[in-house]
Amino acid sequence: MMDVVFLIALYGLSLGFIYALIAIGLSLIFGYMGILNVAHGTFYALGAYLVYTTLKTTDNFWLGVLVGFSIVTLLGAILERTFMRRLYGKDVVYTLVMTLGLELIFIDAIKITWGLEPKPIGDPIQVSLIIPVLGISFPMYRLVVIFVGLILYVGLWLFLTRTMVGKVVIAGIEDLSGIQALGINPLRTFTLIFALGAGLAAVGGALYSPIIMPFPYMGFEIILYSFAIVVMGGLANLKGTLIAAIITGEAVAITGYVYSSATAVIPFIILVVVLAVKPEGLFGT
Repeated sequence: MMDVVFLIALYGLSLGFIYALIAIGLSLIFGYMGILNVAHGTFYALGAYLVYTTLKTTDNFWLGVLVGFSIVTLLGAILERTFMRRLYGKDVVYTLVMTLGLELIFIDAIKITWGLEPKPIGDPIQVSLIIPVLGISFPMYRLVVIFVGLILYVGLWLFLTRTMVGKVVIAGIEDLSGIQALGINPLRTFTLIFALGAGLAAVGGALYSPIIMPFPYMGFEIILYSFAIVVMGGLANLKGTLIAAIITGEAVAITGYVYSSATAVIPFIILVVVLAVKPEGLFGT
């Protein structure tokens, strides 16, 4: 029994870090910029598809992850400059409609470019880790996902807490008008945060692509989970988003083992329970 519990916990942890990479960018974009970005799921989907294309061309999965991050980060910067910047200060409904329209456009672009069929991507690490104590094997790739997710989270935390730009972002989340009153123009950091959030979502999609086959509507599925995680953890709270993502990953893994039909709804059940007890989220204020 212990071996099953251990396997489920590791699977859930790997899922949790993938969810965190996607949700953290969404949380920062909404908390700092006030953009309710429904198109965030597109960045996740593009990361997966760019891995597929790069893998077919170069047979190098990790190069595909880098390509996905680079291209989607650049795309995020372009979208912020051309579309999002026009919506600052407007009601959140405007951002919702705009980003939903972008999401639908990108889904059609994915269909035209890659077709409707799911794209298979094999396990990039054909090795399993043998755990002597329990006598079980665990896919090495899942451990790599956990490690990469942890490194990226720590790197982002250090950026936000140890650099001047990061401190401006944190201050802007608390009081945007306050940093403007100090003579700081937040527009450049808006571009950086939107692009960085897009790139993190792309990495999440790239890392998830060998586990699920990329398909055109995969962004719609993940964006619902991401919003649930962001609200559950507390808006624009980095630690809260990570913990909420891990809780969600573990819950999905457990539910998938016990009763797979309920997997899609379990994150929202957890969200309802959390908000009933703590309406501001786990670490919200």
